[in-house]
Amino acid sequence: MFDNYDIQDASFKAANAIKLFEKIKSYSTLNATIIKLNKLAILNYSRYYLQRWDCLLRVTCDLGRMHNERFDMHGTESDLEYGIRFYEQAEKMIGELHPDYPSIFSRLGNLLLERFILKGDTLYLEKGIEKFRKADDYYRKMLAFESVDRSKRHYILQNLARGLSERYAEAGSKNDLDEAIDIYKKALNFSENDPHASSIILNNLAISLKDRFELYKKIEDINEAIELWKKSLLVEKNPKYLPSLYSHLSEGLKHRYLYYYNQFEKDLAFRDLDNALFYSQKAIKGSSSNRYDRANYLGNFGNQLSELYEFLIDSSKKDEANAALDKSIAVFEEIVNIFPTKSRNLIRSLSNLGRALREKYNLTGDISFLIRSFLAYKEASKSLYSASLNASISYKIGLRKRMGDIDDMLIETILKLRDLSIEIPCIDGKQELNWGQEAMIQAEGCKSKILAELLARSDIPVPSSIPLNLRKKEEKLLKDLRDIDLPELSRFGKSISSNEGSNALSAKIKKRDELSKELSEIWSQMESLDPDSKDYIALRRGDALTWEELKNIITSPSIALLSLFPLARRTILFILRADWDEPMILEIPIGSDAQLDIWRRFRREVHLHDPAKPLKETWDSDLIQLLKEASNYLDGIDQIIFSPGRFGGLLPWEA
Repeated sequence: MFDNYDIQDASFKAANAIKLFEKIKSYSTLNATIIKLNKLAILNYSRYYLQRWDCLLRVTCDLGRMHNERFDMHGTESDLEYGIRFYEQAEKMIGELHPDYPSIFSRLGNLLLERFILKGDTLYLEKGIEKFRKADDYYRKMLAFESVDRSKRHYILQNLARGLSERYAEAGSKNDLDEAIDIYKKALNFSENDPHASSIILNNLAISLKDRFELYKKIEDINEAIELWKKSLLVEKNPKYLPSLYSHLSEGLKHRYLYYYNQFEKDLAFRDLDNALFYSQKAIKGSSSNRYDRANYLGNFGNQLSELYEFLIDSSKKDEANAALDKSIAVFEEIVNIFPTKSRNLIRSLSNLGRALREKYNLTGDISFLIRSFLAYKEASKSLYSASLNASISYKIGLRKRMGDIDDMLIETILKLRDLSIEIPCIDGKQELNWGQEAMIQAEGCKSKILAELLARSDIPVPSSIPLNLRKKEEKLLKDLRDIDLPELSRFGKSISSNEGSNALSAKIKKRDELSKELSEIWSQMESLDPDSKDYIALRRGDALTWEELKNIITSPSIALLSLFPLARRTILFILRADWDEPMILEIPIGSDAQLDIWRRFRREVHLHDPAKPLKETWDSDLIQLLKEASNYLDGIDQIIFSPGRFGGLLPWEA
């Protein structure tokens, strides 16, 4: 033990470095601390003595915390990865009764949550919730022991609630949101002597109340949220955390603005919008060097500028409206270059940019803005597809429910460009695009990926040229994925509240990810051995069809392809024949409410049909008119291939 003077010296220097950083909180002292901790860790790994593991655990946790601090300062992804790695090492070094158990699991859970927010991989969200539940379970088991430090219990609870809030935002389970609100309120009771923790919990509780307001539109929820944000600003003593609170308060005020605006209380509405813009600018001005934090604050500011534009247009103040819209476009263009691919924030920002550019076209009539809007929506749709590609069923459905309007806006924008191209053949360098073709390609690509994926895993004849061993491996992987996805689909919307349930779901998501990667590898091998298997593999993967592939479906002049795509305000029918260069596009004014009504009437009149109480069938009246109009373009057609979308997939078109 007495031969380790260099370790003792390194420990002393590392401890002093941590103290100096805690006092100064500068980037240079943080870097110096990490260097000294790494030196201490290397020395510990190279020696064997009685206190080695205890010292190594402490230095491993300190390294995890310091990398977390550096990530918070600058948002460098490598620091996030190092933080996770060090805490995962620490997790392996402790038992369930170790006093550091809850703090290690809680900090690791927080970093996993940050990785999910940054990368969009839902596996990390489930793993984070799993860690938070384990930390909370520690306290449940140790309540009888007076020696247990309960001073950090509120952090554990609020972290768990935050994880559930994030899962609600992803998968849309109301049970997750309700549980999160209950846990935040419980955490608040434990935080009376910790002003900073109280501020964090007040902020996160307010966010969940705002989410509940969006769900049920009860004004008391958003009023309570705004008061909680104001209280958190009074409680928080550290200026470092004020920008985040300002930004969240600004969003709450924007939501209340929209409520009052829709209630025609314009004075109250404008007061809230003016305050929202004020707090957003305070957030941006006080933001740290973490580019992701600043981008989030800018995103809120951009949204509020878009709302200001709408308000000013409604008030006939065109010049002021134009200036507000230009600012919002500049903001969205700045932040789409910051967020990484697949992140939810990138998808939202691209969608917001597309919307602002569309409004700029409406205001000016300049088609170049509409072209840019199309490109932004197309990129948003592509990112949405990538983000949900390997996600579990619950997350796929939740993501589509929250961001599905991106697909609508993409198709609407293309259809507008198609109408304009008839009047103006050459549109700003995009004359190489056939807008009718583009509309049909994107509409087919936007249709239910979930249904296509499940159907693609059913029994499909495998080309005989593919080696038997690969066919067998593919068959087993497809079955294993079906065994995971179908039960989850049947349970969609139910909350996972127990530790065992969360652990099991995390394990399933991890297993699903592994199976998906293995299946992709099998398909790559198939393609390399047999180039002719490309179409088969594209079908299995659910790849979006190209124009050539759509045309190849029509193998005879007597065959026509009909593709139905319901939009929010109307329903589109694409008709394509073998000798046409672009589709005929028909429409009927059946929007989302009318589409839901058709499905309800179909269910009532057909599914729940009572022979004793016969009902006249009315569900198909509007659709029959659409098909009658389509028949004008089907002379000489003996066979129809029909591709329904959304609610259309639930109806018996063959009838």
